[in-house]
Amino acid sequence: WCAWVELAGLANEYEALDSLQLPQHWMMNFFVAHALVELKLSEQALETYTSLASAGFSNSTYLIAQMAIAHHDRRG
Repeated sequence: WCAWVELAGLANEYEALDSLQLPQHWMMNFFVAHALVELKLSEQALETYTSLASAGFSNSTYLIAQMAIAHHDRRG
């Protein structure tokens, strides 16, 4: 996960994130959602986290916390 978080720091705008060629893996979805929260793209992040919750991660405290952050960022 640490490597994914470091990679998220390099994607400092949506276009950079979108241009990454990443493997199709459930972890990639967590990475994309995390990066979207960092970029303050809360709507897209919430869509991704909702999809992950529906896929079986609904009890993940990390996912719940990240969704709370995204909801908070939407207010500002």
